[in-house]
Amino acid sequence: MNDDPFQDTPDKSNHVTIDRGNVSIKHKLDPVYFDKSKLMKLAHSNESTATPTEEETDVIALENISEHDVEIVKSQIIRQLNGNFENLLKEPTLLEKYEEIRTTFERTVVDKESHSVIILGPRSSGKTSIVTKALNDLEKSHKNEFFPIYLNSCVQVDDKAALREIARQLDVKVKEDDSDYEDDEEEGSAPKKQVSFANFEAKSIHQTFANILSVLYANKYDNEDRMPLIFVIDEFENFAIDNTQTLLYNLLDLSQNSESPICVVGLTTKMTAKESLEKRVNSRFSQRVISLVYENSLESFWNSAKLNLELDKSVIDKLDNRAYGLEWNKHITRLYNKENSLLKKIVLRNYYTVKDHKKLNNECRVPVSKLCPEFPLIRDEYFKLTDQGDGGVQGLIGSLSDLELLLVIASARWIEKYDINSINFNLAYKEYQDMIKDSNIDQSAASTTFLESRFTSNIRVHQKVWSKKVLSNSWGSLYKLGILLDPRNDTTDKRGYNYSHNISKNLIVEENQMVLLDVTLDELNGILYDQHTFKKFVRL
Repeated sequence: MNDDPFQDTPDKSNHVTIDRGNVSIKHKLDPVYFDKSKLMKLAHSNESTATPTEEETDVIALENISEHDVEIVKSQIIRQLNGNFENLLKEPTLLEKYEEIRTTFERTVVDKESHSVIILGPRSSGKTSIVTKALNDLEKSHKNEFFPIYLNSCVQVDDKAALREIARQLDVKVKEDDSDYEDDEEEGSAPKKQVSFANFEAKSIHQTFANILSVLYANKYDNEDRMPLIFVIDEFENFAIDNTQTLLYNLLDLSQNSESPICVVGLTTKMTAKESLEKRVNSRFSQRVISLVYENSLESFWNSAKLNLELDKSVIDKLDNRAYGLEWNKHITRLYNKENSLLKKIVLRNYYTVKDHKKLNNECRVPVSKLCPEFPLIRDEYFKLTDQGDGGVQGLIGSLSDLELLLVIASARWIEKYDINSINFNLAYKEYQDMIKDSNIDQSAASTTFLESRFTSNIRVHQKVWSKKVLSNSWGSLYKLGILLDPRNDTTDKRGYNYSHNISKNLIVEENQMVLLDVTLDELNGILYDQHTFKKFVRL
């Protein structure tokens, strides 16, 4: 027999045979989660008994992974990556905030109290996750005892659209109650109490609002039977931009005066959201603010991100082979700590650029979707496709918003015109203004046929020249993305990394601060396709 216990089988090179006394163990060797040195240690152990050790048992157990277990793990991890944060309670920072908002909801549902609160934090810091988790857990313990209403100012852009959305969701709830009432009657059981009002939404917005108010203010002496309402308003600050702030005023006024218990929860990324409330609105707000912050270290960032890739004990207990679930959690840690790990590279790039858990979750979906019974553990090479999708500056240009792209073009035009190396926000904004104004003049002076001029003489389509205040946020985003570089850090070694070292989340880029642009006008001309709206701006 060969001295090396690892003998390649003649049919498949990825199978090995371990000889231990009278026992020959044959299994498939996956380089991602089986370490050859570990198997060597097992093979050359001094133990002569024919009974496999615990480590060998785990290796053998992972040989027979059923497709059912793989599908459970794959679907569960995908659910967590999609925002169903099952392991939320394992994160100490979020757990504290979760308990605070959960207590607020319980007081509304159980004690029939009305509350209002703003949850403040940067994007992807867990605001929506803790609210969703709290509502889901509350639904399990108090099923059908409250009704959440979700609003998003990016979808419901004004008060009228928001009122109609509230009416629509209330109508859906009424129809569900009516169907339950009919089912109870058919079964002969005691029917539920019918809702007295069945149609909230009307053609007139005033009538719709009146319908909602008539129900919320009705039956003041029957408070025990009133169903609590929980309003969750995402992008809360956009409703505060309106001069009248009618929606916020009425919701907060209802939370104080309505006979129905009401809780108003606003989710925002703006620290000035509370200060932007009108005096009459602010006076009805409870002044309660729950703040969330980004992780301040790479280790804490990874510990939070890892929760979306790990299995909870309740999920592991559902598996036919529990060893598979336990090995999965260990494997995620090993994969991150592995030398030259692509997963760690993606985490590093995310942490030093955007600190966005959603983006990181998106980059993990494809590797998780490749799980199969033959390869039940996630492999590091699956992240190659995600890593190659960056594309450097060219990839970043394609992901910019219109305002950010216009600022990049304006900066490149100024540098090309005056043959300088650096630029600041004031110079870029001046070029942006001239560029848009010249484009509008050229469009107005364009010749048209006689027939066209008769119908379009009173129609003018011009691009808006945005204010400095609006574009200053876009300028800061370009700096954080690494398209704008700090001249002090512009060295060959530092620019060789895939993430930018000149990014500081707490740094405000001054309007007169000189920076370098990491793309030229000629490169922009090659990146933008010929039919692009801004293609005309890259030609001087």
